[in-house]
Parts: sequence; C-alpha cells; structure tokens
Amino acid sequence: MRIPIFALALLLGWPALAGAQLAEPGNAAVRAWQEAAASFDQAGSATCPEPAGPEAVERAREAFRDLVLRWQAARTWLVGPGVPADLASRVWFWPDPHGSAGRQIARSLSSGKPEGIAASGFGMAEEVLFGGTGEPEQGGCRLLRAVGDAQAELADAVAAEFTATRLSDNDRRRLLLISMRDSLDRISQEKIARPLGLDIDTARGQRAEAWRSGLSLPAIQASLAAVEAVYLAPDGVAARLAAQDDGPALDTMIRAQFGRVQAALAAIDLPLDQAVSDPAARPKVEALLTEVQQLRLLVVERLAPAIGISLGFNALDGD
Repeated sequence: MRIPIFALALLLGWPALAGAQLAEPGNAAVRAWQEAAASFDQAGSATCPEPAGPEAVERAREAFRDLVLRWQAARTWLVGPGVPADLASRVWFWPDPHGSAGRQIARSLSSGKPEGIAASGFGMAEEVLFGGTGEPEQGGCRLLRAVGDAQAELADAVAAEFTATRLSDNDRRRLLLISMRDSLDRISQEKIARPLGLDIDTARGQRAEAWRSGLSLPAIQASLAAVEAVYLAPDGVAARLAAQDDGPALDTMIRAQFGRVQAALAAIDLPLDQAVSDPAARPKVEALLTEVQQLRLLVVERLAPAIGISLGFNALDGD
C-alpha cells in the first residue's frame, strides 16, 4: 500500500517532508528521462525491418527529440554518489574536439554495428535519423536498436541508483548549487561560445550540440529551465537564500536575470548553427552568451557565499 507523502512525513517526523520536497523534482526529472529512453528504444526498434516506412521514421525522430530534451532537463538534477562519472559521455559523446566520436560513428555506419562508446549514444542516433540524405541509411535500424537498448538500460540503472540514494538536505543543496554552476558553464562555454567562435569568421555552426536535429536552441532552453527549477525547488537554494538577511534582494536579482536570459534566448530567430554566422542574428547569440555569463556570476560570486556554500573546482575552469 502506498502511503501519501504527507502521512509518511507525520509517521517519520517533519524533517522527512523537507527532504522529500527537495528530492522529488529531481526524481521526477530523472523518471521522465528514463521513460523517454524507453519510448525511444521502442520507436527505434519499430524502424526494423528495413526499409522503414516514413511514419515509423518520423516516430523515431520525435522520440529522439523528446529524449534529448528530457536528458537536458534531468542532467542538472543528477548529482550525488549514485551518478556515474562518465554518464554524460555514455549518453552523448559531445563535444568532440578531437573527432574521436565522429570516427567511431563513421566506422559503425560502415560496419552496421556499434563500435565505441559514441556509437551507443545520442550522436549515433542523430546521425542515422537526421544525417546524410535525411533518411536512415541501410542498416540504420540495427544501429538505432543498439542505441535504444543501451540508452534505456543506462537510464534504468541510473534512475534506480539515483532515486535510492539518500542525501541530507544540506548535501543535496550543496551538490545542486554546484550543478547549477556547472550547467551554466556548459551552456556558455560549450553550447554557445564553441559554435559562436571569436568572431563571425571563426564561427562554426556545426560545433553546436544537436545541430543536425535542429535541437541546439531547444536543448539550451531545456538546460536553462532545469537550472531555474533547481534554484526554485521547494526547501532548496532559493529557500535557503530567503532566510538570510539580504537574501530577498539577491533572490529578486537572480529571478530577474533568469528572465533576461530567457528573453535573450527567445530573441534568436534562426537555428543556432545558422545564427552564429548570420550578421543580423549573431549579435543576438552574443547577447544570450552575455546574459548566461551574468547569471553564472550571480550564482558563483553572490549566491554561493550568501548561503555559505563553497563551490570548489570546476572541470571547465580554464578551458
């Protein structure tokens, strides 16, 4: 018999309610990613036997789009000892500055079977569904099936371990605040600055995440929404900030900055891989980068000290 969370809190003591409030949004995001992985697994398998009909291919594409965005939403919440250190690479080997993922995918397309970690991730599925002529190549359904199986199994294992991991509220807040910082670094440095380049001559749109499937900007939006959701989680970071003497004023600044980031994102009216090289659209991408960087500064230089949390080292620092 399932006991309602309110009744369970009464049985175990009020602190349990606070812990459940802080953990549940992350658990829900991870479950949604897990469900999307299962749906993609089914949709990819339905493209076999070959040749797949256009309806089956489109269902697989829609399932892929949903899975990518659900992963973006879950990633910021995935903190703690139950999360594998190499999870992101196993989901999508990106960015790929040395071309190793591209070589693994090319070999896999040639052989018809996955070769390497990248060939079991999103990059392989995107290439099959959206690369080349826009139709899956011969043998594509077998590769999609392999990706779907691998991703569904991975999401199941991670979700089970993550939801079973118990953290104190203080530890969860600290890890989530670090994840906010790291997510904003990924958005600014990898998702925006990398394809943007130093100027229009060095812009490289095909460095953008998920450019083949047209998901570069939606992926940024999903990531930013996750960062904001982490900040606003019940009994989370914003609640801790509100308890400080000068907290409400800083909270107002942070919420306003989230709004400016979203407005800058909404102003970009071309796909990111095109916008970075378009004279009219590029300044809008630069404005988005500036607003994300400003939000990151608020998190690192104002928010973390205000609630007494040390963020420590970030792997992207200095890159």
